[in-house]
Amino acid sequence: MQTHSADIPQPALLEEILRAREERQHRQQRLLRRYRRPLISLSLNIAGALKQFPLAQKTYAEASRMMHRHLERMGACVIGAEEVHARSGSEGCFAVDGRDATSLKRGMVALEESRPVARLFDLDVLDADGRHLSRKDLGLPPRRCLLCDAAAAGCARSRAHALEEVRRHTLRLMERHFQEQKADILAGYALRSLLYEVCVTPKPGLVDRVSNGAHDDMDIFTFMDSSSVLFPYFRHCALLGLREHGLAPDALFDRLRCPGMDAEDAMHRATGNVNTHKGAIFSLGIVCAAAGRLLGRQERLTPAAISATSAAMTSGVLAECRNVPPNVPLTNGLRLYGKGIHGARGEAASGFSSVLRYGLPSLERELAAGASIDRAGALTLIRLMAKVFDTNIISRSSLRDQYALQDRLQGILAADEAPSRARLRELDAWLVAGNISPGGCADLLGLSWMLHFLRRDTALEERDQEA
Repeated sequence: MQTHSADIPQPALLEEILRAREERQHRQQRLLRRYRRPLISLSLNIAGALKQFPLAQKTYAEASRMMHRHLERMGACVIGAEEVHARSGSEGCFAVDGRDATSLKRGMVALEESRPVARLFDLDVLDADGRHLSRKDLGLPPRRCLLCDAAAAGCARSRAHALEEVRRHTLRLMERHFQEQKADILAGYALRSLLYEVCVTPKPGLVDRVSNGAHDDMDIFTFMDSSSVLFPYFRHCALLGLREHGLAPDALFDRLRCPGMDAEDAMHRATGNVNTHKGAIFSLGIVCAAAGRLLGRQERLTPAAISATSAAMTSGVLAECRNVPPNVPLTNGLRLYGKGIHGARGEAASGFSSVLRYGLPSLERELAAGASIDRAGALTLIRLMAKVFDTNIISRSSLRDQYALQDRLQGILAADEAPSRARLRELDAWLVAGNISPGGCADLLGLSWMLHFLRRDTALEERDQEA
């Protein structure tokens, strides 16, 4: 496989564009003589003379990745290739084995129509004799214009759209693709965190795979119902961070308020008005937006950076608790704030310091030592419970029960820093008898999973570095 490179980010001259077309034909003839197989010619449809820039290079790499993956699905493979990256644009010519030219053309048309950014892909197919196969040859409709959905060739000939309008739309398609790709990954990790948290067993006082804990209004299926409707919200939070990364952090947080309330409504509809994830909607929404903001600013996606961004976003939430209008109903969190207990708002304003100090280190230490997901999650939960004031416990039970639980847990952990499952079940029975549910710590366990997933997977940052 040959690759030639000339990375010069300036507009291409007309003679360079014409020479590139001539050299493309020479590459095609070389590969046809060498392999005697159908060819795929890949380039991008970018209007104007400026065809080579970082986002275009990244989009070409994405097009090549998608093409290779689609060929694999078709049972075909690339057996030879030449690629060029010049001012006239990035392009490649690929000799393909395993499928005939007609099948390849149908497959490449399907790829071109598969998603918005793929409308920029130009995937021509030549048979082994060098004959170009067109959409018309296969009885397929012509390519549509990016802007008006008329036939693209007609709009190009008539210059129906201003060049700058076409270029703006082209750039928007590229940018949105990569932003949405990252948002999907972030939202997927948030949803996965919810599912890991509820499935960890045993979880004293909480819903898990075998027990409803101290709850008679919910079970694991209630959590599944709730989780299933929250992916769009997490994706929206991540996209806000990616697209509005230039906003001040507190202004970004303000943009989350209405979507967060909408997500709570969706949760209540899914669960029959049972509050399964209100705290997670608040905390994971912030983390998704914080992570999106960091990626949008091309900054490192580390736990410390996510913590600092989350703290900056929520720097004013505690002040809001001191200035609640008299006509606003008081939530449990607001009532407890008056007693000096800051709860989820305090955790967010601290950058989720309990997660960084206790949750994430415990989780990753146990996993590194070979503990199962269940075991690592359960031990992390009780270590959080031993250190964190949980407003869910205090509002459902009492401050005295909170102190009693922490005293009990500190005694258990002093005797054995990794208590057995039997010991955790005994603790569960004690919590259930007292109607004590450490729901706030469950949210912190979910956040610990989220930061663990983000730290373990470097694909998000690597996608930015490929260009």
